Order: sequence, then C-alpha cells, then structure tokens
Amino acid sequence: MKKRTFLVCCIALAVQACGGGGGGSSPSSQAAITPPPGFVSPHPETWETQAPTDAGFNAAALSDAFNYAMQDGSFTQAAIVIRDGKLIEEQYRGIADGEIDTLVSLASDPGA
Repeated sequence: MKKRTFLVCCIALAVQACGGGGGGSSPSSQAAITPPPGFVSPHPETWETQAPTDAGFNAAALSDAFNYAMQDGSFTQAAIVIRDGKLIEEQYRGIADGEIDTLVSLASDPGA
C-alpha cells in the first residue's frame, strides 16, 4: 500500500510540475515584443581628413609611432589617429607569417 501511495504521489507531482508550460491554443496574454530602434552611429560614414602637421603632430614622430606599432611581432593589424573629429592617420595590415606561427604554437601548447 505504501508503494502504491508513493507512486501516486510521484505521478501527481510530475503532472503538476509539467503544468503551466503553455502549449495550449489560447492566445498569450503577454505583450508583443518590439525590436529596439535602429542604431544610428554618431560618427560620419566618411571622415574629414587633416594633415598631421595641421593637427599639431610632428609628422616624423607620428610616422615612427605607426612603424613601431605595425612592425612584425606586434600583432597589430590596425592603427588610427583621430583628433577633433578628423582623421589624421590610419594604417592596416594583415597578420605576418611569424605571428601566425606564434599563435599556432601557443594554441597547440597544452601548458599555455
């Protein structure tokens, strides 16, 4: 008799736990979800440019800084300088072969 009562209680709990999960044909009482408004960037699509010297930069020092940042082994793929909303300098490059080898060896090293 105790086994039967225990079994009936387990079944009743299982049925009750499954209730309220939806699946019915009645419409949902929840409000419709509306998507967020579209993102509008505060930045222009095309940047106004300015020469480094006109923006108050030492052109040679800025060039040296970009050369340093973009050298192989630095893993830098993009560098950009914007001042007062104007594009002063930008450089882009792909990843160097030596950098790829370093990343592959780090990724395959289980102790890393």
